[in-house]
Amino acid sequence: MKAFLFAILILLVSCERNSTSLPVPSEPISVPVKEEIPPVKISYVIAVYDVEEPSFEYFEATRDINFRVTSEAMAITKWLPKTYCSSVQNIENFTEDDAYKMLDYLQNDIVTQPANYQMDIQTHSLSPEKKTEMMSKFTKITKRYYLRFDTYKEASEKRQSILYGNNS
Repeated sequence: MKAFLFAILILLVSCERNSTSLPVPSEPISVPVKEEIPPVKISYVIAVYDVEEPSFEYFEATRDINFRVTSEAMAITKWLPKTYCSSVQNIENFTEDDAYKMLDYLQNDIVTQPANYQMDIQTHSLSPEKKTEMMSKFTKITKRYYLRFDTYKEASEKRQSILYGNNS
């Protein structure tokens, strides 16, 4: 028992000799403060384009009973109003700059020439000058705007009403 107490005493003395005190800093320690991150706001946005799209119309030459031409054949471009709408885009912390970037980016897909318009020009007997004149006509954007919604459901319903005619 005396040996046991003697071993504990030696252990305590050796621990006390080996202990070192921690250095005291000369300047106060600054604890990093966690910055508050603002909540992410999701907006659901659609881009809408009102356009006039070229449409080909061709009128055959007319002849009288003696097969004389009474009116020349005529090809014209008729402009048809249409509305195009993007798919619903979900954008974090939406700003007006985001809206205009989206409108500009999607506009490139709108300003085209309908395939049936091109095909009609190529399949009719037109002078090279008339073909060149008609092929220079592309879809015209008359108005472009965006609509922002708080829920996907609202955006989707509005998109459907724009595309299928009951603009409410």
